[in-house]
Amino acid sequence: MLAVPLLYGGIQAIEMSAILARIAGLRVSKSMSGYALQQSVYMATRLLLVMLLPLLGLAIDSGIDKDRYAVMVHASLAVSFIAGAAVILLRKSIIRYYSGVLLRHDQSGNYISSFFSLSNTAVSEGVDLRIGAGGRIFFFSVIVFTIYSSGMFLSFYLAALIPEYRASISQSSGVINALGALLLTFVIEPKISRSIDKASADATDLIFALLIGRWFAVSVVAQILLIIVFWIV
Repeated sequence: MLAVPLLYGGIQAIEMSAILARIAGLRVSKSMSGYALQQSVYMATRLLLVMLLPLLGLAIDSGIDKDRYAVMVHASLAVSFIAGAAVILLRKSIIRYYSGVLLRHDQSGNYISSFFSLSNTAVSEGVDLRIGAGGRIFFFSVIVFTIYSSGMFLSFYLAALIPEYRASISQSSGVINALGALLLTFVIEPKISRSIDKASADATDLIFALLIGRWFAVSVVAQILLIIVFWIV
């Protein structure tokens, strides 16, 4: 009841902050390195995910009451709301840090050590939070991350309701997340990458649209969706 919300909130916070690495790459004229940095930070969440999934499985195997499960899920999304809000409020500091990582790596060539030094920290002016031309990106981001944030929890919830098939049902979360991955890969990322390649002034707005869409999906849309599902089922 405590570990799952904390782990899930940690995953969301790290991955939301990683989106800002793209903006850091734009600020120091290292857009490809910024994208690589984003993916590197994403990998840090895999350790948390490896810890999270067995805990959810343990909860199901131990016969957790569905009401307690619902409370745990809503608590997880609430922690993600707080964590995401912190990332958004501290965006300039996060972008400044990631800019420094990119600059230090460029100078030293040591990628790992670049994360642990505070030298060569770049400025982060011109990163006002706005969506601008990113309305379509925001819309698809909400869809994608609603699928991501609710799919896993719904799969394990159904596994709790149908315990004789809990192993196969819980694994269906990968299928659900694949639908979100398709939208992210073939709709959202190409549009952002095209804007970056053209050095468009809207590139930062599109990245912020992705971030705000993710936060809104986890904080509001997924909560409402799961409230409805838990109430009906």
